[in-house]
Amino acid sequence: MQLFLAFLAVAVAAAFEFPLPTFHEENHVLVLTDADFDDAILTHDTLLVNFCSKTSPFCGMVQPVFRDAAKRLVDIDPALRLATVDAGTNPKTPALYNLDKFPVFKLFRGHNDPRTVRDYSGDLSAHGIAEWMQEHSKPLVKVVTTVEEVEALRDKFSVVLLAHLDEIDGEMHQELELVAEHDRVSVVCATTDGSLHPGIDQVGGAVLFKAFDERLAIFDGVFTFDALSAFLRRHKFPMLSVLTAENGPSLMAPSNPSRLLLLTHLDEPTYPSIADAVTAAAFHSRQEIVHVVVPISETSRHILDHFGLDEDEDVPALVLMNAPKSQSFRFPLYGNNLIHNHKMVEPLLVEFEAKYLRGDLVPDAPPPEKLRPNLYTHVNAGAYEMGVLERDNVDALVFFFTPSCEICPALRAVFHQVAVVFMTVPTIHFGEVDGSVNKVAQPRRGNPLYPSIYFYPAKDRAHIVEYVGVVTVEAISDYLKVHARKFSLDGQIYGKRYDAI
Repeated sequence: MQLFLAFLAVAVAAAFEFPLPTFHEENHVLVLTDADFDDAILTHDTLLVNFCSKTSPFCGMVQPVFRDAAKRLVDIDPALRLATVDAGTNPKTPALYNLDKFPVFKLFRGHNDPRTVRDYSGDLSAHGIAEWMQEHSKPLVKVVTTVEEVEALRDKFSVVLLAHLDEIDGEMHQELELVAEHDRVSVVCATTDGSLHPGIDQVGGAVLFKAFDERLAIFDGVFTFDALSAFLRRHKFPMLSVLTAENGPSLMAPSNPSRLLLLTHLDEPTYPSIADAVTAAAFHSRQEIVHVVVPISETSRHILDHFGLDEDEDVPALVLMNAPKSQSFRFPLYGNNLIHNHKMVEPLLVEFEAKYLRGDLVPDAPPPEKLRPNLYTHVNAGAYEMGVLERDNVDALVFFFTPSCEICPALRAVFHQVAVVFMTVPTIHFGEVDGSVNKVAQPRRGNPLYPSIYFYPAKDRAHIVEYVGVVTVEAISDYLKVHARKFSLDGQIYGKRYDAI
């Protein structure tokens, strides 16, 4: 309804020659205040806003890049606009979106419903911002009118949601836009013609076309964002997915708290048989459990350490994870025992998962703590989840960057120097995440912004802290000397006592 009113306001203004609101502008960037922020949002179909503060060490570095991106976007047809809000002099607007760390980029789509606001997830470069803005200014929902259009989308994409709306620009369309905004796995389509498929003959009907498993799922709930999102979560993934860098963030997202992991070498002769058994078992539990194959490789062996598994003795293995509770449950058949009894897996796994869902399984004891050599680690998506978030016996400082970020190289060099200073401290680990190949959701932001530095306190991963101090070797070192777990460096004792954490 807000979107409709915004369009109506523009139409009325044009018909009666009322002037549309104007906004202060500097270097092609709209400079907004608490007083005119809502007007700016309602009069732009899409607007990327940089919430910044003079107290943030990154904001000054971001501004030239943001201005360059704004120049690129006003020169295209139709023009796309960028805006900025100074949180120091305009605290009301950032507070509406619970923002207290800056800079933060957020995309608004013609209305200020917090559910529709999207975090920026691209590179921190002029080219990256302009490219991301053009991509995310496209319509969230594709409108289709013919069976041929639907078939073309099914041929091109593996997951397509088709919904029957009462009208294209009404409240149902807004609910569907919310679904599309929060679900980047599926292609979301709308029509007002119920004859395009038997499953949508009634208004509010929806069907999901899939290139896997049973190929079609029919929605039978109330047409709301929550119900449609739950429907997609149940059906948008295959019964069994192989973990990759591309699908990792979706499979391991907080919306999928329970996961059954098959840790195996893909060239294991019995792998196809075990995978078939897991797929069959998944039919009974996929509404509550996501089933994932984790191929064993150099970049995934840390996962074995996380569960206390030996590659030679315990692989292949099946492990159930309850991520919110940091619990794991190992399937009783593993290693050679699983290989030799692979034909028994399906019925045993069905019962194993049923016990888990009833709360009848006892979680495994955590493996013995191991302090790894304090080397600078390049963290991939899987390592971030299982190595950084859940392996919490050490403090960790993680630098998020992308190669195309124009200010990242200088900050990355400083970060490397800090890691060298602390190389003799085994209880502080340093890592970096290359966002161009690992789409990892950052703490507090959901979608990443580059560059960012986060401190992960030992034994307290629930309170991850974004580092917002000066980016120098001395400043970051002083921060760790105060906030890290007690440690010794150059004959001096620093940090907090373990029992104070």
